[in-house]
Amino acid sequence: ADKFFCPSLERIAAYLRLSPDVAGATLLSFGNSAPDVFTQIAAGSKVNDHDLPLAISAVTGAGLFITTIVLAMVILFSPEDIELDPRPFLRDAGFYFFSLLVMLIVLLDGTVYLYEALFLVCIYVAYLIFTIYGER
Repeated sequence: ADKFFCPSLERIAAYLRLSPDVAGATLLSFGNSAPDVFTQIAAGSKVNDHDLPLAISAVTGAGLFITTIVLAMVILFSPEDIELDPRPFLRDAGFYFFSLLVMLIVLLDGTVYLYEALFLVCIYVAYLIFTIYGER
């Protein structure tokens, strides 16, 4: 990742004039999530009693792992205190919380309809717009 992925992202971010915060929230998340996207599509394309619930649990479990363990490890192993602007964190956490709340509501009846899936996509599009244009 350090040899190929990060330098490529830095060049693309520089070309698009994205700040590190916006590049991380967009380009890096796209790159890191690509394998998950294709795994979820494969699981969803053959809907059965095992694959789809496992796919949904994997996504939510990965999100929980990243926001707890990975974040904690970054902070614990940082050579110095980390000072961050709270606004990007509040933005990301707010959208993440809202999307989890929507997923909870969607999954309560045990069926995911097309309009519900499209609404989730719209949440992410709104997040991208808010992230990219909110900084300018």
